[in-house]
Amino acid sequence: MTATGAAARSGGGGGASPSASANPIACLVGTWKNIDQQIVDTSTGQPILFTGSGEMLTVNPDGTFTGTYHNVVLTANSGGVVYTVTLNGADSGQGAVSGGQLVVSEESSDVTEVVTKDGVYAGTGKLTSTSIEAGYSCSGNTFIETFAEGGGNHFIRLSS
Repeated sequence: MTATGAAARSGGGGGASPSASANPIACLVGTWKNIDQQIVDTSTGQPILFTGSGEMLTVNPDGTFTGTYHNVVLTANSGGVVYTVTLNGADSGQGAVSGGQLVVSEESSDVTEVVTKDGVYAGTGKLTSTSIEAGYSCSGNTFIETFAEGGGNHFIRLSS
């Protein structure tokens, strides 16, 4: 439930409610690992698909969360140019379910990114907090977010 500058999560999309539970966020409680992250970046005016994995996510019963990144690498190939974004740090905020959508408000972020273009350093930045709405499904040990502009996140549960 985090944002990444050059690979920022984008909002929108439909999704299924996780269960008929009185607390729809209950299915998300636990520690998760992102095994397939697909983020569409439109900051250059052209959509670029970044892919990677490795974010760790902890969701508490009250919907608060912490996402941590330890050398998480996202890559993209656009027009033959290979971009990489390496993320380190943590962010936190509040998640809730509303109308079948996962609504996330990040309240703090100290995540930094290092960007390379064809292996050459292209810049460093600190990611800013953001809010998103995403379609989602949660069942057993699988949590999937989907974004209106494409891409999404596939998490597996490490612990409840």
